[in-house]
Amino acid sequence: MSDTDVSRKITEDIMNIDEAVLGVSVISDAGNILSSYARDTLGKKFELDRYKYDANYGTWAKIIITLVEQASKSTFGPANAVITIHKGSTLMLIPIRSRKIMIGLVLQRSVNQEYVITKILDLLDEEYDRHEFELYGL
Repeated sequence: MSDTDVSRKITEDIMNIDEAVLGVSVISDAGNILSSYARDTLGKKFELDRYKYDANYGTWAKIIITLVEQASKSTFGPANAVITIHKGSTLMLIPIRSRKIMIGLVLQRSVNQEYVITKILDLLDEEYDRHEFELYGL
């Protein structure tokens, strides 16, 4: 299975965790988008074209994680997630350091964030054990 196939499979599996997951991106540690998908409801809710996105958002994700960690790591340890709450949604960025990827999410605001994080971490452990594959340096 190729790197692209694995990242697409991860994206699909995360989308199936819960209907409250409106969009997912798998982002390399370098800030490159490996795969991305959004439900039609996301585009309708925010008047977005789900096939178009800011080509720099992977880079911004990397910058955000780096800034948060520089500001808080010595006191609180590494960030397990960066979460922003907006009027109609929650945005979440989860660094998966062992895999050198980040998972970017658009969630319905009412979702249980801990539940989503736990399900994704469980999924990734299961996924990588099953495929004996590690995403890195893409």
